[in-house]
Amino acid sequence: MRKIWNFAMAAIVIVASAGLLAACDKDDVGTDNPWSNGEYEFAETDLTVMEVLSSISSTEVWMPSVICYYTEPDMQGEMCEVGMNNMLSGERPSYYTFSRDMVTRYVGTLIPYPCYYIQNAFTKVDDNTYTFGNDGEYYWKIISYDETKLLIEGNTHSAFLGGIYYGYSTIVLKRGTPSNPDWKDSYLTYEEFLELMENRN
Repeated sequence: MRKIWNFAMAAIVIVASAGLLAACDKDDVGTDNPWSNGEYEFAETDLTVMEVLSSISSTEVWMPSVICYYTEPDMQGEMCEVGMNNMLSGERPSYYTFSRDMVTRYVGTLIPYPCYYIQNAFTKVDDNTYTFGNDGEYYWKIISYDETKLLIEGNTHSAFLGGIYYGYSTIVLKRGTPSNPDWKDSYLTYEEFLELMENRN
């Protein structure tokens, strides 16, 4: 089953990357870095990161609005910027919801691949860094935040574009309401997703 899973994930990444390449605004870090040019400002808040993340209503989600991919952590190396308005036709978005110290990731994919969701413990490592996933494989470093958005550096979003692997990213995560009120109906559990992919092959 592991081979099938690896094949399925590779296919999803390849298909998604082909579309992202056309929308990618490549640049060297620091030349046109959107996080340092004053485009994104954050209001003052007395809430903690977890208080902000878990403050959304039952109809809201946290969704990436802009992603900058990097070849190295901490916004180093080569950069590729992708706006969410450049998503491919048929590409479903990824969402996040939080409850106490848990994160639920709704992983969007390209049609015909099914979307799925997975829940993990969201563990605070230090004042601004959190880990989640299997054995803390993913991390988020909170650069700045207020009650409506967060600026996060981490390794949850990656891409293989133009022959270059961008293993890290910085994202603006905004609270919002999906346009389709029944959006959750299209997401399988992670176990259902694996079983479906295995049966397809």
